[in-house]
Amino acid sequence: MALLALGVDFKIGELDLSALVTGLPEIGNGEKEKVECTTLNDSVRQYIGGISGGMDAMSIECLYDNEKYMALVALEKANGNENKVTIKFTEDNLQFAFDANVAVNYGASEVNGLRTMTVQVTPTSPIAITVAE
Repeated sequence: MALLALGVDFKIGELDLSALVTGLPEIGNGEKEKVECTTLNDSVRQYIGGISGGMDAMSIECLYDNEKYMALVALEKANGNENKVTIKFTEDNLQFAFDANVAVNYGASEVNGLRTMTVQVTPTSPIAITVAE
């Protein structure tokens, strides 16, 4: 059964951006690198899973809100990687939680267009994937 992407909680520390989210990127811990372990007795190359490559910055599209934007700018200036990020889908309680650096960009404006901002979170810890209660 397919689930509609309807209802998401998005928080950076105590800053709740849930009502502003319009789009989420792929979220995960990245692919594991493969490490070759072929010996002289093997007829084909052999590999084992290595460490995860991690995730690059994730761009989360949001509607613009001046108060939230300025709070994000303050987090960006603080430039710490201790920002606790949680993204939870309210339909089935699938939750992603991790520490991250935070940056924000004001979106391009156009005639008769919505004002937007892009919140970039760069994970600095593994992403915990759970089903929250």
